[in-house]
Amino acid sequence: MKELVVALANPLMRRGVVEAIDGAEGLRVVMEVDAAEGVLPAVAAHEPDLVVLESDFRRKETALLDTLAREFPATAILVFVDHDFDECAVRAVVEGAEPFRLSSEAIERLDDCCMYALRAHAKGCIPQTAPAEELLASVRMVLAGQISAGPWVNTLLSPYKNGNGKDRVPQISARELEVIELIARGMGNKAIARELGIREQTVKNHLARVMEKLHVESRLELALEAIRHHLVHVDPT
Repeated sequence: MKELVVALANPLMRRGVVEAIDGAEGLRVVMEVDAAEGVLPAVAAHEPDLVVLESDFRRKETALLDTLAREFPATAILVFVDHDFDECAVRAVVEGAEPFRLSSEAIERLDDCCMYALRAHAKGCIPQTAPAEELLASVRMVLAGQISAGPWVNTLLSPYKNGNGKDRVPQISARELEVIELIARGMGNKAIARELGIREQTVKNHLARVMEKLHVESRLELALEAIRHHLVHVDPT
């Protein structure tokens, strides 16, 4: 039996999520939380397998996701985000892309999308408007150790199969997704290292792991896959 904490402010939304989870086989909600300050005590008390967390709580407690990941590494995080997956895909593509020239204010308004949640240690995200079946599918994916982040990420991962023909979804980290995006924009290892604030060797390590996971053999092939699945914007000129 997998145990979950549900942390959502809206009582109707929270009740719907709890009923959906408790009605599913192998899942049980052990505690409900209605405020940001109650999340850490609830997780500390129950040490759940998963916490379903409202993105608004991250705004109120800016270090919440980092603290959860650091102090409770065995508890996965699934974030209810304010944006749908299409909006989130757009934000991930255009953030920092030169042709769009988004203002810092515009980026700030979009900082609760799924990409932010993944970068801040969440294992998945789900729009608040998602139906119960999508919520449960996302919960089960995260509990299985996979990233659940909507079709714009899953489309990139889904074509890769294991030896017996079944889908094999490699576990791509949020940092690896960032590296893929920057490679597809034509950046070299040194430029990526400067952009992400990491060592060049770390970029090379990420690149090697991603290429192995996705069964590609060159930076060009990796970039083409990312472009084909609309993970990056490319100026047609």
